[in-house]
Amino acid sequence: MKKTFRTILVTLLVAVCTSVFFSCNQTPIVWGNNYDLAQQQAEAENKDLLIFFSGNEWDGISPDLMANYLSNRKFMKEAGKEFVLLTVDTPADVTAMTDEEYTNLMLLTTTCSVNTCPSIIICDRDGSPYYELTYLQDTTTLDDLITDVKIAKATKKAISELEAKLATVMGAERAKVIDELVSTIPEAYVGRYYELMATVPVIDPENESGLVGKYTLVAAEQRATMLLYQGDYMGSLNEFASAADSNFLSIAQKQECLYYASYFAAQMDLWEEAIAYMERAYILDPDSDNGKTIAEMLPQMRANLDQIQATEEE
Repeated sequence: MKKTFRTILVTLLVAVCTSVFFSCNQTPIVWGNNYDLAQQQAEAENKDLLIFFSGNEWDGISPDLMANYLSNRKFMKEAGKEFVLLTVDTPADVTAMTDEEYTNLMLLTTTCSVNTCPSIIICDRDGSPYYELTYLQDTTTLDDLITDVKIAKATKKAISELEAKLATVMGAERAKVIDELVSTIPEAYVGRYYELMATVPVIDPENESGLVGKYTLVAAEQRATMLLYQGDYMGSLNEFASAADSNFLSIAQKQECLYYASYFAAQMDLWEEAIAYMERAYILDPDSDNGKTIAEMLPQMRANLDQIQATEEE
């Protein structure tokens, strides 16, 4: 009996010591406020980041959201399994921030497509966002947020599996995997895959996937946006005009391209060209919703051109 008791006691002591050892060597789940340290922790623990963008001094919501939901032990336990928790607060008076602090804040909010506070964004360790938790004041419950965290975890798993699958497929099958991948996350966060999406017309020249038109338009939009940032309206116009000639675009996609080509021509006061592009778009499908909208716009565009020409003749 004494031997048995001693054996049980030793076993319990080992279990307790082991538990203490591991608990002491695990980083406790807390909300941090230093992005660099959060990244280092995420790297060390093979986790991603859950970032709470708050406006504690001015948005009227963030303090209660943290106090009543995000700091709840049940939420933190679930979220802390896969994510390092980080708060990023925007003060009411940003002029009190150092230049470095302000620059880092702007870079992070821009990267994460944060338009308002509060926002709860899930990011890779490198800061690339792929999910946003939904919070609606007076509507969202604690269980809703926990369910959203679980969906974020599933989204990350799907992304990882599809990225791994890309290494095993080619041609039309690869195009389909790319489409599935970018469809897994919100449109606001697909920017990191633009170069990958632009390869679809190249890897599937016969359009076996049926996706070439879609990604021809995506590539044109991306290139046109970059040119627009550089102030090159003509370059943006040409991107859309060229894409409209693709045989793989649907009628609706061609109308969209010609509409944007017309828009950029108008921005440069090239009204004859703007009208020509818009007329081409209308002819493609006069009865579509886009066609009807264009039909309403054309008379005003022609009136603008007539007024410009009359002024020049005076």
